[in-house]
Amino acid sequence: ATAMLVIGTVLITMSSQVKLPSLLAMGFVGMALAWRWGGTIKAFLAASLSLGTLSLAVMAVIGWASGLGFGWLFTLGTANVVRSWMSPPTLIALGTGQVGILLGLGDHTTSVLGLTRGIGVIIIAILVSWLLLAVFRGRLHPVGGLGVALGATVLLFPVVQPWYLLWAIIPLAAWATRPGFRGSAIAMTLVVGIFGPTANGDRFALFQIVDATLASAVIVLLLIAITYRRLPWRPLPDNGPDPGPDGPRPGPQPPAAKPDAYAESP
Repeated sequence: ATAMLVIGTVLITMSSQVKLPSLLAMGFVGMALAWRWGGTIKAFLAASLSLGTLSLAVMAVIGWASGLGFGWLFTLGTANVVRSWMSPPTLIALGTGQVGILLGLGDHTTSVLGLTRGIGVIIIAILVSWLLLAVFRGRLHPVGGLGVALGATVLLFPVVQPWYLLWAIIPLAAWATRPGFRGSAIAMTLVVGIFGPTANGDRFALFQIVDATLASAVIVLLLIAITYRRLPWRPLPDNGPDPGPDGPRPGPQPPAAKPDAYAESP
């Protein structure tokens, strides 16, 4: 168990060097560990110090090996230069600024951006703190808390790309497995993945989506064909002919799993 905890901490820290919001997972792992250790202040400090020290050590090793050090910390605000209308705080500021221009009050968009983005960050901090506390008290599953925290962070962050929503869908799919959630998650994934802006700057090339969909379908069908006799969609084995009324009867068979036999979220 200790080895798995260390490996998980290392992997989470490494992922944060690609996308920093994934470091939220470390907080929920720490709260879950503190709750398992007794849910006391002493357990909270022990879990926080142990995971935090290991995480900082991994960051230091990565910075030393890459030669970048911790200079990337000073570039975290670079994305704020982009005024992304998909971010609700930014959208509110842009709309308010345009209203001011139409009313002849001048362009105050930059000032309003600082206000709305600051409020968004404060809301994120309050919500994430509440979720961490709920996990620490054992009232919320850490995977579910991580999914909600990532969703709130993505929506209230100054800059949003449509595929960022997928960060929250993955842990939420592992936590809330009711049919209603699965259907909405599939629908949201399709909308975000197909109709969202692409790396071409919102300019769709001719048949771009059609080509991507066909290529994906071909790859999936190829994987099914290769693994046809190893994965669950293989045909059921034939149990042979009926032995008749006087023949031997097979032993009791385990009950078949229901299509919706998934763990329900609390």
